[in-house]
Amino acid sequence: MYAGLDVNPISDLLAVNESDQTGQLNVFVYSMQSKQTVARIDKSFLPWHMRLSPDGNQLAFGSVAGRIYLLDIGCTTPYTLFEDSTLHAGFPEWSPDGSKLAFSACGRSAEDPEPPHIFYIDVDSHDCEQLTNAATGDRFPQWDRQGKKLAFLQQHLNEPGMPGWVCVFDLETGEAKLLPRPNDLYCEPNRHCWSRDSSHILTTCKTSDSYQLHAIDLENSKTVWSCEMRGLCGGAFSPDGNNIVVATSNELELMSFPGGQKVACLSLANLSPVKRTLTGCDLCFNSDGNTVYFLGEDSCVYRWQIGSTCVPIIKAPPSVMPDYQHIEYVVSARDGRDIPVHRFSPPNPNPIAVELVIGGPGAEVSQDDPTILGLLAAGFEVVAPAYRGCLGYGDEHLAANVGEYGGTDMQDIVDCGLDWARHTDSNRPLALVGYSYGGYLSLLALSQPNAPWQCGIILWSITAPFGVHANRWYPSDPGERKKTMIERSTIGQAHKIKVPIMILHGALDAAPVDNLKIIYERVRSHGIPAEMVIYEDDAHGLHLHYDEVMARSSEFIERSLNTMCGGNH
Repeated sequence: MYAGLDVNPISDLLAVNESDQTGQLNVFVYSMQSKQTVARIDKSFLPWHMRLSPDGNQLAFGSVAGRIYLLDIGCTTPYTLFEDSTLHAGFPEWSPDGSKLAFSACGRSAEDPEPPHIFYIDVDSHDCEQLTNAATGDRFPQWDRQGKKLAFLQQHLNEPGMPGWVCVFDLETGEAKLLPRPNDLYCEPNRHCWSRDSSHILTTCKTSDSYQLHAIDLENSKTVWSCEMRGLCGGAFSPDGNNIVVATSNELELMSFPGGQKVACLSLANLSPVKRTLTGCDLCFNSDGNTVYFLGEDSCVYRWQIGSTCVPIIKAPPSVMPDYQHIEYVVSARDGRDIPVHRFSPPNPNPIAVELVIGGPGAEVSQDDPTILGLLAAGFEVVAPAYRGCLGYGDEHLAANVGEYGGTDMQDIVDCGLDWARHTDSNRPLALVGYSYGGYLSLLALSQPNAPWQCGIILWSITAPFGVHANRWYPSDPGERKKTMIERSTIGQAHKIKVPIMILHGALDAAPVDNLKIIYERVRSHGIPAEMVIYEDDAHGLHLHYDEVMARSSEFIERSLNTMCGGNH
């Protein structure tokens, strides 16, 4: 599948981020005219979020390992532009003249990680400067069209609900200005958010079930244009600044600015909705703004000549999917909340099944999840709970674990396992597999006295509060907070784990490995079988070692079943 798009019409180049069904990450650069591959960044660089330079001669990209790379188009090997052992960098964006890259980077320290800040680096000299240093999370920088200002998302970590603000940093004065949040909504700047003369900025504001667009005059911070439509997911200024493209779930609409009249409309009924990424709807323009390129949710890149036709340019190769059936059912948690559970069943499943705890917080159970697909291919039946805090079941379900990270969302995992045991009369043993934040929940769930699993596998796990989620982790009451910090400590609870566990992690992961090593030793010290593998060349997701991770996981689960059955399986 395609996970990101960039287009440079001057050089006739199109770049896509590809993530296949095994989780492998690649970047391909194509000629739009010939459809031939011009450049490729292979999985060894763990490429993520790429951008073609304004002249089309270079490609910048981030890495899951926290580096920023550059590739000269026509060459085969990228070189490292930014690497710092104390920082994890990502989301590079070119200045309009192509001389600099802005990016965000957060600290790697396990004890006191720095929140993300905004940096920029000179492409020729490699001189780097940190622009922001507030006790906030500053991410996703977007240059204005003169290269004199940067807009970025700022989240105040000490505020309940962590509202998103759009902040504008003036490179000439060094001053930062927070823009108002219309209707007190979570607001962010997305790609192509600047008007041509940099006098206005388009903010994308999240409502309960959609988005609003607000064009704000920077001189007086007033909204001069706004749009709210059913299914709206984002928008962008055209290159000339006279129009705004509005993307909804069923159409693209070109509207005049600031008048708001409809100029053109494209129905997506027979095409695909525009894919939304962390930097907004994935769409680009040609230089005069009469052509829009967009990445569809169907992993196809489309070209819309405004007022004329829309045609597909290139489509991701189809995934080879294992054979399985998918149903959804509901488990009633101990506090009465309905927890949706996805059950994936291959033909002739293994005697032992797997409860998979996805990452997040705020992720969504997906049939394209590489871990689910890998377990299915190995013959395991998979049950994946959409625990409170997961996407796909409304804002109330998404926000239900605020102050409860590792608390009631972890109990949802336990309740799902207990429900499986009841409905199978304990005749179908269950393994617990969790990755990222799901690994954190799994470590705590395995320490519960009524843990219903035969073994646990912890993949690229976090072990403690992190980043923009940190302030939402525990209750706000100081007394309750102190108590729950102990109860939800993966290190403090590790001695209660009573079943075999295996931990797989990357040495380059932004989630440090030190706490996992302590957990591993504490489990072993109580006589419980434990295994740990650290991949020195890999990062979060273990993309480079997918096949080995799946093989090790399958073998560990089977071995645990054999041990439980006295070697008769």
